[in-house]
Amino acid sequence: ELLLPINPPVPAPPRVAPTGYVLRGGYFTFKTDYLSPFPIKTISFSDEREVVFYNYILQLVDFITSRKEAKLNTAIWENKIDALVFNLYDLTEDEILQILNSVTDLSIKDKNQIQNEFWNIANNKFQLDT
Repeated sequence: ELLLPINPPVPAPPRVAPTGYVLRGGYFTFKTDYLSPFPIKTISFSDEREVVFYNYILQLVDFITSRKEAKLNTAIWENKIDALVFNLYDLTEDEILQILNSVTDLSIKDKNQIQNEFWNIANNKFQLDT
């Protein structure tokens, strides 16, 4: 079983809720077999494009971690990671819009930045800016 800390406690995601139960403190427990329907991207290290995106994401995560430790805003770089992940999954612009529109706590500014970064990646204009 896998234990997920959620802070603050929120309801279990719909596909997870029927597979486990909520523990004290807002932790969920569920069987890892139920994760198999979720599409998890495996990086193909023989694909140069995927390796470049993978390395960008690693660099961004390191940069974001250091900024968070200093209590600084990291939204710009988190949005770049979103755009890179959307590209790794080969999502279309319509699919991205559907995802972004389903996230209710994402600001219009962040949605626009993710879309712009997605476009920059598709047109070889992406910049890491760390």
